[in-house]
Amino acid sequence: MRSLILFICFFSFSVFGQSLTKSQERVIKETIEETYGPIDANFIYNQGFNTISIIGKDTLYNPNGYYFVFKLSQGKATRLDRCTFHGGNFHRFLFSWKKRLYALGGYGFFTTTNNLLYFNQINGGWTFQPTGGKTPPHLLGANFKHGKHIYTFNNYQCGNSTGKDVFDFKLHRLDLDKMHWKTFTLLDTNLFFKGFSYSLKNYVFFKGEDRSIIIHPSTMEYLIVKNEEIGFPYSHQILDVHSNSITIRHVDSVGIKNSKSIDLETIWKSFTLHKKFRYEPSKTLKSTISWTSLFIIGLLGLIVLLLVLVFKKNKTTPITPSYTESHLLLVNQAKELLTQEEFDLIMGIDILEQDSKKLRRHRIITDLNQSHPNFIERIKDETDKRRNLYKINK
Repeated sequence: MRSLILFICFFSFSVFGQSLTKSQERVIKETIEETYGPIDANFIYNQGFNTISIIGKDTLYNPNGYYFVFKLSQGKATRLDRCTFHGGNFHRFLFSWKKRLYALGGYGFFTTTNNLLYFNQINGGWTFQPTGGKTPPHLLGANFKHGKHIYTFNNYQCGNSTGKDVFDFKLHRLDLDKMHWKTFTLLDTNLFFKGFSYSLKNYVFFKGEDRSIIIHPSTMEYLIVKNEEIGFPYSHQILDVHSNSITIRHVDSVGIKNSKSIDLETIWKSFTLHKKFRYEPSKTLKSTISWTSLFIIGLLGLIVLLLVLVFKKNKTTPITPSYTESHLLLVNQAKELLTQEEFDLIMGIDILEQDSKKLRRHRIITDLNQSHPNFIERIKDETDKRRNLYKINK
């Protein structure tokens, strides 16, 4: 009877509290350091459901920013992945669906991704999941799961301190049954700001610089709150995410470090009015053009045609679109002729399984050549005709 009680207490603490034991934390720390060297002292191991997912009877742990996967059981952490290289994947959205662990989007190696990956427990690797519809251009924002749908908004493409961040003002919804994307317009523009998303037991906390959003996924409701009013001073560090609470450390006015726990459940219940997410299908060009607009467009088209006829003999220099981050990754490396392995490594897809790499590689090359024709050429390897080399036309 006593052992049963201890088991129930341990199960409740490990799964619903989402906290690692010291032994589990040590194993995870040592595994990361074997590949990357000494880990940052401020690395947060316990990030609630940002790092833990329940797959059937298994509790899986994926540290934020890495592709390692561990199974947590009886106070132990057992590594499941067999990946030999781990690119950065920070602030990806971790979730489970039909006994699979998924990772959506994220940021790493100066690239904001829009990939959807799932972990294949049989092969111990991450696999690219194809989706239909219009895939969001970048996925780094607020995320939550409601029923069979994933909702994501406030996504942006990081400018890497060399350019401007590109903000996406749309709400995107992924149907997990069909693996199909749809795009919507959020009606509450107060929701638009940059931040990072934390998944807790019953809530999602999207933390901005001076304000945050508390989301209740099961009811599709939310609150917009000022950080200082709910206990987050301007200068603080998140130490731990546990159940529905976030533990932070901050420095007071006399320089003393203090730690405290902020309970989102208490904050949520202290507000009597919660807003529902309101959105509508994004308007297409066809539905928004009026007869007046058509007349103006037609008139402009006629003027352009006349100008072309008048100056058709004059040679003009075509305007080439700017390079994307993916273009620059290939342009800035020294070689002009890459092997398949080198190309996959630069594009950050070398961690995928063989079929997934092939599919993702084809999609990347198609996208790059669409804006800059003939940017990448496939050339047969003279030493092995079964393989391609990739020529970068800089």
